[in-house]
Amino acid sequence: MGSGNQASFDIYASARAVLLAFVDAYPAQLASCDVTDC
Repeated sequence: MGSGNQASFDIYASARAVLLAFVDAYPAQLASCDVTDC
C-alpha cells in the first residue's frame, strides 16, 4: 500500500530470497538449513 514514491513489497518473500541465496552461496556451511517451507 505505497503512496507517492513509496514502494510496497513482501518482507517475508524478500527475506526468504536472501536466505535461499545464502544457502546456495555457502552450501557446506548451511546445508542443514531448510527454508523451503518458509
